[in-house]
Amino acid sequence: MTDFINFLSTILEFCCIYFMVHSFLKKGFRPSSIDITACVFIITLLNLIPQDNSAALWVLGQLSYLFYVTAVGSRNIFNSLLLYSLTTCLLLSAEFVMVIILYFIPDSFPVADSILGNTGSFLLLFLLFHFTPVSGLYHTLLHAAKLFQLLLVNTYLIFFFLLFWFKSSQLQVYNNILLFAVFVALLIILNIAVLYYDMKLQKQEQLLLSYRKNIPIYESLIDDIRSSQHEYANRIQALSLLPVTCKDYETLCTALKEHTREYSHPLHAYSLLQTNMPLLSASLYNLMNRAAKNEITVHFDVVSSQLKSHAPEYILADLSCILLQNAIEECVPDDYIYVFMETRGEQFYFEVRNPSRRSYTRQELLHFFDKGVSSKPASANHGLGLFYLKSMIDKYDGTVGCECVSFDKTFWTVFKFQI
Repeated sequence: MTDFINFLSTILEFCCIYFMVHSFLKKGFRPSSIDITACVFIITLLNLIPQDNSAALWVLGQLSYLFYVTAVGSRNIFNSLLLYSLTTCLLLSAEFVMVIILYFIPDSFPVADSILGNTGSFLLLFLLFHFTPVSGLYHTLLHAAKLFQLLLVNTYLIFFFLLFWFKSSQLQVYNNILLFAVFVALLIILNIAVLYYDMKLQKQEQLLLSYRKNIPIYESLIDDIRSSQHEYANRIQALSLLPVTCKDYETLCTALKEHTREYSHPLHAYSLLQTNMPLLSASLYNLMNRAAKNEITVHFDVVSSQLKSHAPEYILADLSCILLQNAIEECVPDDYIYVFMETRGEQFYFEVRNPSRRSYTRQELLHFFDKGVSSKPASANHGLGLFYLKSMIDKYDGTVGCECVSFDKTFWTVFKFQI
């Protein structure tokens, strides 16, 4: 009976590790040959060895899981160690919660405690990954400061020695279970606090880098505003002189219409400048002015002045400018580009349409987002713009798409994303 319980406990523990590793790596839950081989090997190894020395058996199990995580995850040894430490710390935390629960249940069955504990741990982890964004924690850790990464590995080592002590003298641990619980809770809180401040620091650094990168855009916008103010003064003066220069009513009407049509041209981007995202507006406005120098007209249709998104504004500005820049580079003088922006639910929707020299098939459009493929003409430089755009949108669980439509004997390429 004991052997059967140990067998089931090992299977449940492997399922917990398998579930977390595949969730962190976003690989899906269809088992590969490595998963099946590791499952058979680990379960067989941990059940064939005598259970007399539980501490040594537990250490052997930890080493087996480390090799499994390394085989499934990154070939980078430190990244694999990071993934293993994160996975094991979460599993041990869930198991510790179950130990506390079972400790306060007087009628629990000691023989089945390991099965109940591992089953409860799996359910806790499933709920944690399903209802919280914890699955993105590994990706966050890869870009975190080395100090926090080392702290996480150090936390695992502390857990390792604590559990080794537990396996060696379980009675002593049970007698000091409350002290043990306080220590583990403080350790978890410390890691959460350090991760929170590290993420906050990273966000501030990104904002600072974005500010430095976009200083030329703001300066260009300020220069354009100053130029417009000077031009506005000249136009007012010209209007005031029309009654003097025009000798009859018809000439005056014609001159007024001509001046009005010319003066209204800068107002077509007014809706863009009314949004609540100044960096996004300034970036797009700057590109519009560049396009105007090449006699390409960019028309903005901004449905929502209060734009919302889960992504920061500098990311929205980068992604929107990638699409608009690609559209400008594909156009020739006298072409029109249409940009549509709005808020859909709690997400930012952006769409750009530009005339195309030919029609694209669905397969060709999808390949534009592959690395090294571009929608630009052959003479243009092929960057990683669309590939980067798709990667960032996938990171924020957004959607991206493209299509080619025909209207009034003209082909139009449409790129859009929602994030």
